[in-house]
Amino acid sequence: MNLPTHIAPLLISALGVSLVLGVGEIKRHIEAKRASRSPPILYKLSFFVSLSLVAFGVGLGAYLNPSSYNTFINNFPYVAAGLVTILNYLHSA
Repeated sequence: MNLPTHIAPLLISALGVSLVLGVGEIKRHIEAKRASRSPPILYKLSFFVSLSLVAFGVGLGAYLNPSSYNTFINNFPYVAAGLVTILNYLHSA
């Protein structure tokens, strides 16, 4: 499949975001019917996979578009802080 270099990372990231939103909405509907408890391992795994897809799409976009590499490197501390926050959330849940 020959896609332009800016489309593939966008599609991968969009898939990751859609997975996070879709699974979160399904989980919200299920949890609305039950007493509160910790999220099941499948939910945590799907959340991790979707975030990995988003990160992979961003990294692939930076690799395929060298001019955006500097922008990515300049914003990397913020990305790292977000990653630490997410990992802390997953660990505490």
